[in-house]
Amino acid sequence: MADPRERLTAHLLDLGIIEAGDVSSIDTLVALARDSSGVHLEEHDMLGMAQALGRAADRVGAAGADIAVRRLDHLPTDERPAAAEAWITAVMPVVVATFTLLCERRARQISRRRLGAAAEGRHAEPPVAVAFVDLRGSTAFMLDRSPQEIAELTDVLYAVGQEAATHHDVAAGKFLGDGVLLVSADTARLLAAAREAVASLAQRTELRAGAGVAWGQVIRRAGDWHGPPVNLAARLAEVAAADEILVDFTAMDRHDDASATWRDIVPRGVPEPRRVAVFTSR
Repeated sequence: MADPRERLTAHLLDLGIIEAGDVSSIDTLVALARDSSGVHLEEHDMLGMAQALGRAADRVGAAGADIAVRRLDHLPTDERPAAAEAWITAVMPVVVATFTLLCERRARQISRRRLGAAAEGRHAEPPVAVAFVDLRGSTAFMLDRSPQEIAELTDVLYAVGQEAATHHDVAAGKFLGDGVLLVSADTARLLAAAREAVASLAQRTELRAGAGVAWGQVIRRAGDWHGPPVNLAARLAEVAAADEILVDFTAMDRHDDASATWRDIVPRGVPEPRRVAVFTSR
């Protein structure tokens, strides 16, 4: 039977996360992680971390390459490869150091939040409320706009999601091309964050947004969020009108708000009608 470390590196090679020349270095790093004092990482844990690092490396590396290509576009074709190599060699150490700082800070912030939940008597992996905030008309907008305008819209969406998450102490789980996923064990805080994000997008973009909120058990894997409430929140956001937030009845069981009105809807992919509370961002 193959050594777990060999299985892990073979799997990472198959996924394209590492290259053949990286195997020796990865083996050394995996051994270091396994042998660190007070640290015990199973193969499952190591693979999840590798997936997260692979996703992060793809994004950070692609962003760096995009900048390099734009900056060097004026050079003669035969000079570009060497210039790109010099640019990456000079810039990437700063990027790596910054990423290390941000990654360590986020790991500490998130672990404190989750350990705090466990200290309050809640399960370490409790059900949570999930909100998906979705821009309306983004496809038509992007078909008719310049790359710069699309990039500006994406920047505003990221800023709005981060600001709403920070203001209400919820997690910005993931960002998509025209939406953001917010997560919290506290439905009231999550609803407040979703309402702020929807209202802010209406003020800061030409588009409007709607949102869906669902409750349930999520699966956290490689720094990402999956599971029924994630899918349901996205489906509710699809049918929400502009400036509207639809909250599934299961989430409203944990949030008593007399201002809500109620509606029965049939989201895409859901076999039966769902009872939802309807809120507006204003």
